Amino acid sequence: MSKFRLRVFHSIFKNVVPFFISPESVLIERLAGRWTCRANGHIFHVKFNPPKVPGICDMDGSELYQRDDDKPETIKNRLKGFFAETAPLIDYYTRAGKLLEVNGEGSVEDIKQRILVPAIKGEKIGTICFTEDQSGSDLGGTK
Repeated sequence: MSKFRLRVFHSIFKNVVPFFISPESVLIERLAGRWTCRANGHIFHVKFNPPKVPGICDMDGSELYQRDDDKPETIKNRLKGFFAETAPLIDYYTRAGKLLEVNGEGSVEDIKQRILVPAIKGEKIGTICFTEDQSGSDLGGTK
């Protein structure tokens, strides 16, 4: 991500915590489809960034393999742990009015549009209103 985009992202989410919601099946598909170049770590995805030749890295011709932590059963266990550990944070930021729940399904561009367009226009998403605060200094407060 470019430095400019990072600055825009941080200014929009200065007072907001985005939480991307996707069904477990979508998360597993995204994570389990990842394959890694054994020689140099180049990343491919069977659906979203497939290699030209299955099992072969486009960059250097070496073997692609699936890491143990990218296998569906391991991912399911990681997700259980993630949700158990983050539940208190989700509750905390929800009570503080700072949790922005975002539909995490679709392409990266779709998800980006769900957040950035309303943020730039100063619109409301759920309980979050993307407008300048009382001092006029930032975006992403709750109103």
